[in-house]
Amino acid sequence: MFNPGTVVEWCIVRPDNEDHVEFKRVFWAFSPSIIGFEHCRPVISIDATHLYGKYKGKMMIAMGVDGNNQILPLAFAIVESESYNSWKWFLSHVKKHVMKDREGICLISDRHIGILKVVTEQGSPWSEPRGFHRYCLRHFIQNFQDKFRNPQLKALAYRAGSQNQVRKFNSIMEEIGRLNPDARQWLERHSLERWILAHDGGKRYDLLTTNLSEIFNSVLKGARFLPITACVQLTFYRLVHFFNAMLKLTEMHILPMLLQNKLL
Repeated sequence: MFNPGTVVEWCIVRPDNEDHVEFKRVFWAFSPSIIGFEHCRPVISIDATHLYGKYKGKMMIAMGVDGNNQILPLAFAIVESESYNSWKWFLSHVKKHVMKDREGICLISDRHIGILKVVTEQGSPWSEPRGFHRYCLRHFIQNFQDKFRNPQLKALAYRAGSQNQVRKFNSIMEEIGRLNPDARQWLERHSLERWILAHDGGKRYDLLTTNLSEIFNSVLKGARFLPITACVQLTFYRLVHFFNAMLKLTEMHILPMLLQNKLL
């Protein structure tokens, strides 16, 4: 009623021989976010966080970024758990309502097994040539650390992934190989373009991690203890505050600059 163009999608269960229905999932995307994404870089970061109230589950979030590296919350969902089915349901609605016909979008994720299955299945809008999937470097390196338990190797691997020059990347990989040949082999078994900036082809626009989603998750931290309806309402109020803050920032800095350039 108060935000025309906002999209809400429900997933309910109707038990056999029962008149009532049971809530399972809900997806929502506010109209300003949908419109705003048309003017953003072709990158979406996704993440999920726990709900801690009476009703357990996960809140999923998709974030965009504009040309000035400012975040734009795009879509939310509350689901029962992280799984192939829940991620496919969420991402299908992100595609339908936020991405729409826009292709060539790069998805950055934490490599959850459900996400990997969704993005690699036939016809996925997140796989080449329709789109791209890149790993959150922080989560990828944490997986590396869990296997090799070496802080020095961990630091070198992160440096390798964040390099934007192939020459520097190769030099760091050689150093990793001298310290532990198995560690270098483990890194090279994964597609280089998915975790290394130097081999990325510019698809991730220098965004290495899913920190965009996690930053906004921290803004919504209080929402995770609320009942589901109140949780959804709080995202609305927080986004209103966010857009107002961005409007004031634009009026203070960007508009004067544009007017000055026009006068010059």
